[in-house]
Amino acid sequence: MKKIFYKVFVCSFLDIAAFLFCYNSQAQVVINEVYYNPASGLAGDANGDGIRSASQDEFVEMVNTSANTINISAWTLADADGICFTFPANTNLLPHQAVLVFGGGQPSGEFGNAQVFIKSLGLNNADNSVILRNSTAQKIDSMAYKTNDGVGCSLTKSPDLTGNFEAFSKIGNGNILFSPGQTTDLQPFVSNYTDIENEWSTTSFKFYPNPVSGSLFYDYEEDHLLKFSLVDIYGKVENLHYDATKILLPSSLSSGIYWLKVDTSKGVIIRKIFLL
Repeated sequence: MKKIFYKVFVCSFLDIAAFLFCYNSQAQVVINEVYYNPASGLAGDANGDGIRSASQDEFVEMVNTSANTINISAWTLADADGICFTFPANTNLLPHQAVLVFGGGQPSGEFGNAQVFIKSLGLNNADNSVILRNSTAQKIDSMAYKTNDGVGCSLTKSPDLTGNFEAFSKIGNGNILFSPGQTTDLQPFVSNYTDIENEWSTTSFKFYPNPVSGSLFYDYEEDHLLKFSLVDIYGKVENLHYDATKILLPSSLSSGIYWLKVDTSKGVIIRKIFLL
């Protein structure tokens, strides 16, 4: 498995206790699932158009694991034979959103709210590699497979986003062969952070301290809170306990950057926090 390193630099100090970080968000787009050798019959119809095709039902799934929108315009997807696909201009991958490139056909389905592109991929059934590069040809992520690794089923990270690649048929009850745009348990990737900047600037929600080493205190002028949860840099969500003024953070959490997700009856509020 390719390890992903997140570069974090201290940019400026607002107070003794508050500061901002800048980090490389490009490395937070990961290849999560590859379907290179579709199953025979309709069982191999990954793009949902009602026709099984050895080439058109191939797909590569990538996921933005960060809570920031990432512009992937001019990024390329390649295998050992060369570039398969170049993302068009103005392609912005939303926080925790998946993007799919199918080999062809007329993809039909919601695909977990993923962005969907079509381009002949021609992935080899023999030993091969899949490589994602940015617009300056820097390698962002890659994976490799051997001839018999994924015959008739996709290869997917298990657990999603962070695990090793495994044959999808070995996950769960073995009856599901792929999950384009979805997690291995067929849930959409977290993709409801579509207007984070606007939410930050308009919400009446306030919290402190930040950075934090224990509990957070909050102030919210409207009585519409439903749930607090915490999202890490891999998109993993953990529900939090809270009372009228305080949010309890688990002592097991590692230091680093997280996003506090506040579900209200009026929508979702997202705030970045720094755990010491």
